[in-house]
Amino acid sequence: MAMPKPHAGECLGFGRGSVAICLLTRGLDDLLSSCLRGVLAHTPANVPVLLMDDCGPGDTVEAQLVALGPRLHDRDLYFLRQARSVGFVENMNLLFAMSAPADVIILNDDCEVAEGWFDGLRAAAYSDSTIASATALTNHGSVASVPHRNQPVGSLPAGWTVDTAAAAIRSASRRLYPHIPTIVGHCAFIKRSAIELVGDFDLEFAPGYGEEVDFSQRCLLRGMSHVLADDVFVFHQGSKTFNVRMEKLKADHEEIIAKRYPNYHGMVLAAASSRSGPLERALGIASRALRQMSVTIDGSCLGMGITGTQVHILELLRGLHRLGTMRLRVLLPRQCTAYARDVLNSLHDVEEILVDDVDDSTERTDVVHRPWQVARLAIHIALAGILFFASEIDEFHSRPSPEVVEHHTNLRVHSRDKCAGYRLNRLVEYFPFFGQPPFVENLEQVNISATEVFENPG
Repeated sequence: MAMPKPHAGECLGFGRGSVAICLLTRGLDDLLSSCLRGVLAHTPANVPVLLMDDCGPGDTVEAQLVALGPRLHDRDLYFLRQARSVGFVENMNLLFAMSAPADVIILNDDCEVAEGWFDGLRAAAYSDSTIASATALTNHGSVASVPHRNQPVGSLPAGWTVDTAAAAIRSASRRLYPHIPTIVGHCAFIKRSAIELVGDFDLEFAPGYGEEVDFSQRCLLRGMSHVLADDVFVFHQGSKTFNVRMEKLKADHEEIIAKRYPNYHGMVLAAASSRSGPLERALGIASRALRQMSVTIDGSCLGMGITGTQVHILELLRGLHRLGTMRLRVLLPRQCTAYARDVLNSLHDVEEILVDDVDDSTERTDVVHRPWQVARLAIHIALAGILFFASEIDEFHSRPSPEVVEHHTNLRVHSRDKCAGYRLNRLVEYFPFFGQPPFVENLEQVNISATEVFENPG
């Protein structure tokens, strides 16, 4: 099989506005064959692929290319092999130079792409003139990971293939293109304008690790941004390439990043922990495309006797359970009425969680719904604890009484420390229709924090 084998550093003459795929490999574990099959099947034929063999053992890379046979016909695939291993940074800089002035897509050889990946990345990158890069969603990619946010996993959920997962996410996506603090290097589109503005990857990060972060921060400092292509999913095996990324190397390069960009790790933490905004929304939509929606129903009033409210909650649980399209959880008091317990026992696979057991470690669900209204000051005080739980979950749906709705958000708290500063006299001031509580002789003397209520409910 004849394929172009340019000299290192040779300019290949691509035009400005075109795109070149830059792929680095060492030919290990047959990962490259799977990667290339997807690229060749789902990328326009006029898009060139630059494949660099970083001096992998033997001639396995070229052998894998030969095995692809007819798939390479009429494709512009350029193959280079280093005489010695130089790592990610030096190889990518070389491919950047050879592909100039085209835009580039950097792709790990342990990734698999699907239909729409190329057009989706390019659309995200060009959705704004100030965007420097667009990163694809993946199963294994730090802040770009789905369906387990911030939890890279080297496999897909049961029953999914790369093609079906990518199609589901593409169909569900709102194309929000949320900003992220850095390129995630498994698969990213980088505009030539960004490379020309800030330069190549810094060789101080050779052979690899941290170079994409450094490049990304230089772009940010010059007014450019990085986005997530939230309609593109690329499967990533993870932790199987570039064994030079040892712990000592990572620690050294992280130290460089921290010194150069003191705010970077805080930016990453803020992105990873955000509970609202485009990034959280985009990741939530993509995650729900790959798994059932999770819903928590607040049934903490199911120990108060049976009225229309309790019947409504139980029938709602029954109806959602019959649908079978979501993962259900119900929030309960320590003691339920006998009728409520009988109904709950009939609902198999509905998770039960006690109000008293909710804390920072409680697993988040996509939706929390409280289909009942509060009518007493004591319950409003307890509500602070419930809303503390709800603030740890993506969405909170409530049906407060008309008098409460205007001030409802005043009770939403994000930590017990903040909750501790909430005074009962403010509650009484906000909700005068309750009347003065019998245990308060003088409203001006009320100075009990919500934490004291939690710890001393009597």
